[in-house]
Amino acid sequence: MFYGEETIYDPATAESDGGATFRPGIARLLMECKEIGTAALLLSESESEEHKATVKSKFASAVQKSDHFGTDSSGDDLVHIRCMDFECHGPEDSDEFYNLKSRGRAPSPAFLLDALRSVCIEPRGFGGSSGFGRGQWVEPRRSPLRARTVVFLAGDWRNSSQATTVAERCAAARAAGTRVIYLEELVCGFVLDDEETMSLCDGVVDSYGNDGQGLHPISLDTISTPGDYWLNPPLPRDCEGNGVSVNELVDALRKKREAESGNRVDESCGSMNIVDEDVMSEDDIEAILADLN
Repeated sequence: MFYGEETIYDPATAESDGGATFRPGIARLLMECKEIGTAALLLSESESEEHKATVKSKFASAVQKSDHFGTDSSGDDLVHIRCMDFECHGPEDSDEFYNLKSRGRAPSPAFLLDALRSVCIEPRGFGGSSGFGRGQWVEPRRSPLRARTVVFLAGDWRNSSQATTVAERCAAARAAGTRVIYLEELVCGFVLDDEETMSLCDGVVDSYGNDGQGLHPISLDTISTPGDYWLNPPLPRDCEGNGVSVNELVDALRKKREAESGNRVDESCGSMNIVDEDVMSEDDIEAILADLN
């Protein structure tokens, strides 16, 4: 899952209208996803149809410029593009969606989980070696599991004030119960990103790597569970590492953004609990103490 266009485009070309090219190694990773049957999603927090069309056009243009794909490829079969206003339909059209479109806005774990539930994969079978036939699971088609999902994040090099947004995306991905990898931006050896946000991610890399350039490539085997980076599946957690209830958190974020009078919210990355502004008066406190006496 690539959360934000910054995770797939080369920073030097991303601002050009229609001129964006992929980051080194991203085309190879997308081809690996296609060959194995792993779902790849690009998330954009835009709510406009016009921007969604721009995202698809820019992605198709980058595909055409890549040597990894044929000239007739549009990229439609490489990545699922999900914006805030996408229709919530899953493999079985179930009612398990949070429907963020009517209940709030991103960054929220609801956006990631709804995006996951909107695609369908066919898990790889087992066997197939030493003369054994290749078997398949009893229920082969399903949505991707969040504990097996990896989210890539990157800082917004165009506007340093967006660091808070990246931190919120990181918090949303952790709360959703996924792994998080940060793509740091290096200029002359200096890190331009929010190091506090980077410290909350499960891994930090400076590139997807590319064969033939001396860079260790990031492959699906590398980031899988178990893999080179981790062994055990993650659980929904806050920025302090404590377990969280996704449903309660989504509801709290919805209430926060509705800005109901009489309530305020602790906006720290690690805590998103609704805090009641109502404070007892001194007369109320004295009455309670009198009753106790």
